[in-house]
Amino acid sequence: MCHSGGISDLYEVVDAIRSMTINDVDDLEVNLVMDLARARQDVFNVEKVLADCVVREHEVMAYLSKHKSNISKQKLAKADVGIGHMRITFKKYGFSHCRPAPSLQESLGCHHIMVQLD
Repeated sequence: MCHSGGISDLYEVVDAIRSMTINDVDDLEVNLVMDLARARQDVFNVEKVLADCVVREHEVMAYLSKHKSNISKQKLAKADVGIGHMRITFKKYGFSHCRPAPSLQESLGCHHIMVQLD
């Protein structure tokens, strides 16, 4: 967000206030200029709060992504252990792992084993 236009406007207001004397303007105009300066200050304060909130939102989203990544790593580790156990079982009982096309299943004589990983 670029505030260079807003900041230069504020400097113009400050310069205008400095150049004024009580004889130059009436009290109403001075009060209006001061109200304008306060209003712009409020806008800048709210913009800062909004920027802080956006930063916090991004920090929370990064933390959430990291948490999801850790969960995925744990699932992958479980799957790796499961595959290791399957390989041991296949070797122990003489099974082979093959992925035949539907028309070749009978001709290859593969054992069909269904494994569900939790």
